[in-house]
Amino acid sequence: MAVVFNLLDQDERRSIGLPLYYTGLTNTALIREQDGRPKRYMLDRAYRVEVPVTVPDDFCREAHGMTWLVIQ
Repeated sequence: MAVVFNLLDQDERRSIGLPLYYTGLTNTALIREQDGRPKRYMLDRAYRVEVPVTVPDDFCREAHGMTWLVIQ
């Protein structure tokens, strides 16, 4: 699992690199954002994947936004 926080005052959409070396995955990973549908990603030679995420600026009234990724 990976958790991404948005400290900005606006929605943020970007690609983040996830190092998956210690997960035991070698070729592919299924990754879903929150309760969405999983998508298959190919790991590069360094066992990393680039995942696009969108983090809203207002998850709740007291804090900035956040999202999470589940890696299988």
